[in-house]
Amino acid sequence: MKRLLVILFLLIKVKAVFAQSVFTDVNSLKNRADYYYQKLVYARAADLYAEALKKKKNIKDCDLNRKAAILFKKMSRYEEAKRCFENIQLSGHVLNSQDSIDYFNTLRAINDPKADTIFTKVHSRIVLNNLFRDSLYYNIFSLPFNTSGSEYCPAQLNKGMFYVTEEEDTSVVRKYNALNNGGFAHIYYSQKNDTGWSKSVKVSFDKENVLHIGPVAFYDSLKAIVNICVKGDQEPYRLELYSGEFDESLKKWKYLSPISINNAEYSIGHPAISTDGKQLFFVSDKQGGYGGTDIYMSLLKNGSWSEPANLGPKVNTKGDEKYPFLTDDNILFFSSDGKYGMGGLDIYYIDLLFKDSMVVNMGFPVNSNLDDFGFSYNKKAKTGYFSSNRKSNGDDDLYMYTENKVFFDLSIFDDFDKKELVDYTASLVDAELNIPIRCLPGSSPNSIKANLRPGHAYRLIIYKNDYKSDTLNISTYGNAAYTNKISKIIYLKRKHIYNASLQFKGEFSKENFSGALILINNLTEKTLDTLDNNTATATIKLDGDCEYIITSRNGDKLRYIYVERKSFRLTDLVPYYNLYLGAATPSILYVSIKECVTAKDMETSNIPEVTVWDWVNRNQFNITPGPEGDFQIVVMDDRLYDLFVDGKEVRLEGSEIVQNKYCIKYLHDSSRQLFRLKK
Repeated sequence: MKRLLVILFLLIKVKAVFAQSVFTDVNSLKNRADYYYQKLVYARAADLYAEALKKKKNIKDCDLNRKAAILFKKMSRYEEAKRCFENIQLSGHVLNSQDSIDYFNTLRAINDPKADTIFTKVHSRIVLNNLFRDSLYYNIFSLPFNTSGSEYCPAQLNKGMFYVTEEEDTSVVRKYNALNNGGFAHIYYSQKNDTGWSKSVKVSFDKENVLHIGPVAFYDSLKAIVNICVKGDQEPYRLELYSGEFDESLKKWKYLSPISINNAEYSIGHPAISTDGKQLFFVSDKQGGYGGTDIYMSLLKNGSWSEPANLGPKVNTKGDEKYPFLTDDNILFFSSDGKYGMGGLDIYYIDLLFKDSMVVNMGFPVNSNLDDFGFSYNKKAKTGYFSSNRKSNGDDDLYMYTENKVFFDLSIFDDFDKKELVDYTASLVDAELNIPIRCLPGSSPNSIKANLRPGHAYRLIIYKNDYKSDTLNISTYGNAAYTNKISKIIYLKRKHIYNASLQFKGEFSKENFSGALILINNLTEKTLDTLDNNTATATIKLDGDCEYIITSRNGDKLRYIYVERKSFRLTDLVPYYNLYLGAATPSILYVSIKECVTAKDMETSNIPEVTVWDWVNRNQFNITPGPEGDFQIVVMDDRLYDLFVDGKEVRLEGSEIVQNKYCIKYLHDSSRQLFRLKK
């Protein structure tokens, strides 16, 4: 049932006859299997593919083996899937990226050691070991609702437990889920009491033609979004989401009504919703996604759900992403088989609070070599729930876990007067996995706390204005007991702040210079501040224990103020610095070239070739003179240029020069320009 997104039911006694009549003239087992595959009758298609593969001529049929391998994996027929994937490779074909992951998951399912070899070709052995490192963190227990059939997607609300289970139809004309020949699902409910759990009862509903119902996501107490498949006029039938409410006294769904984003062209299911009921996550096989099924999000605006938005490649893969769950503090859990993980469907999470968060595999023992999915978390009880088919019988069972946490708390004081400090920023990360960790408010304004995992190393950085940041390394190696606690105190040192007076001048003219954007780079703390220089002077705050380099940015070009790129260290005195800048605006040099009188006896020349070499940027540009040989050159005050006419260097040390057959006249303020085109 965990694979159910598109549903087609079979009326076994009726449709078996229909199928036989349809294929009376069809000789190819492969074509018959393809027919059922396209109709989503996976169980029947898998049997026909298996029969087709017994024919020797089909062993090297790459297309047949690929379809059969994917289907066998879906049906948990892993040994057959393995043979098909290996047949593809033996026939000389290369597995594509998703086939490789499916092959890896197939090997994992049967504990084939080749799976580790494949994993370490993609990731390192360290990454593989990290998947098993948190075995001390979780305690796993089976829930008492498990039977010989499939139960999945447990969710606790108040003192009640909801879960989905498959039921066999005992009517004369029996209905089966054509994906796996199993029964269709319904939601069951059990109440917590003094002696354990009450006997589970099916949650009833007043709605006709319902083939499947579940899982469910609750918000605002007993309100819910329920996953339902209703028998319609056309097959295949699609999963849809309904809003409703749970009647706790009658154990019944009421007010069931479809939500606005249901679509006849594709399924939407596996709901997760925020506590205020305004942010909905769900799974869909709609076109335009990244793979099989993707996770989407929709927002409730003015009473209507927005157009579904794909969560993108950080979450979704070429495989299947399913069963999202959103915690009260905005952490999204989901299952995926599109990554190299423990095997099959693995449970992952991503902290939506952090923009740059990465997806994290929950690792062993929550994840196993088979399918693990349907996660939920009860914040009040501090326990998590999930479903898995990790047992050898292959049916889905319900599990609960508790966490072995290491409680961490930190108090922050001023190093000088030992007073409590507030209004600081704390950044906590898992130093080995580079995962951000939530910091929570402590018992007092100057303290924070966090729940850490045993066997991990963490890095905590505390920032506060006018104080030096401090880094604390925390290790929980050897801390496995639930009652273990780590308490730390940090004393932040005040910065030695100086008011630095800056005077900005042109580098060559030595005149006051304004209008530049100043970049102040703290080389010690690796921070960058900006300053708009509007008046040629400025006063800035600098830390006396840090080293700086100050630069000016002209447009998009970064140029150092000091030609030798000098840096400075502040002293105890209030410093005063003359900072010499290049021009923020260019100058224009006007030049005229014509034949000289003294060169009349020479042949009439062609239009001269003019080249200017920029020594700062180390490049040259050619200029075509206009009428009578006039042209312009745009120059910057802080650069050195060379001028070449017909390949000969021209040094403009005055306003006019005769060189060879040309008379070159510089038309600018010669009193300020001392050249070789240099100010």
